[in-house]
Amino acid sequence: MNLTKKIFFKYLMILFGVTAVVCIIYVGLAFDRFETDLHNSSYRESINEPDTLTIIYNPDCPRCRSVLPRLFLAHAFDSGNEHILEAHKLTSDQKTNLGENLLPTFVYKGEVLETTNYSKINKFWNKSHHSWLHSINRK
Repeated sequence: MNLTKKIFFKYLMILFGVTAVVCIIYVGLAFDRFETDLHNSSYRESINEPDTLTIIYNPDCPRCRSVLPRLFLAHAFDSGNEHILEAHKLTSDQKTNLGENLLPTFVYKGEVLETTNYSKINKFWNKSHHSWLHSINRK
């Protein structure tokens, strides 16, 4: 192998390593956002702040696990907050009050979305996290 091929291979390996590290950090940030929201959320806050997106899920729910990781990866750097509540920690009255029937459930300003359709969930997320944009566009 001549010198140029060795140098090219070395730079290629460095690029691969840097890319891998950046990807790991990005996934870590998305996971941290989810965990932070989960541990800092409560039913009372969720009811008192209807202008904040509330996500109700169950860690063992295959529907939830098919949607939430992708959602949080796509929105790892979004501004705004969301409440994440575990369904098995809520009473049946609390679930009824929030409008949860099917998991995952997304609640924002009294509107309830129960689907795994990523496109609909993404639009709902954007509406809740970028509501100030909608108010500017309406004027």
